[in-house]
Amino acid sequence: MLALPGGTPGGPTLVQAAGLTALPPTTSPPGRADGSKLLDTAVDGVAYPYWGDSFAWETTGARRDRLDGRDTATVFYEKNGRRIGYTIVSGRALTTPAGARTTVLNGVQLRSFTRGGRTVVTWLRSGHTCVLAGANVPAPVLLKLAAWKGKGGVPF
Repeated sequence: MLALPGGTPGGPTLVQAAGLTALPPTTSPPGRADGSKLLDTAVDGVAYPYWGDSFAWETTGARRDRLDGRDTATVFYEKNGRRIGYTIVSGRALTTPAGARTTVLNGVQLRSFTRGGRTVVTWLRSGHTCVLAGANVPAPVLLKLAAWKGKGGVPF
């Protein structure tokens, strides 16, 4: 587990959380939770989506970190040689960086921005900050994945 300091006095930043998606996995990928639309890993009860059937993004690894005193978990997915990371941060919502673009898709308010050559999308699920990021993955792809509710199988 990696502990990363350096956020604001109130906690980590969204940019720091997005940075976790660029790190390598440290554990094997989580499995699918009994045929559901979710994986069998979660942060504070917020489980990760299973995108294999609907989008062909397969899980390839995971990691857990502490970011300014908060637990985080990141699941990595791959498709056609491209990798994305999905981080969930424990505790209250993180502040979105100034200049982030707002999009509403499937009733979900999403914020997107680019940092270090990576497209970043962030939103809230059950009050927790979720961050999805990847290099060479178009924003519309990340937005669609982030807003996917799996016909009610992915709780928001």
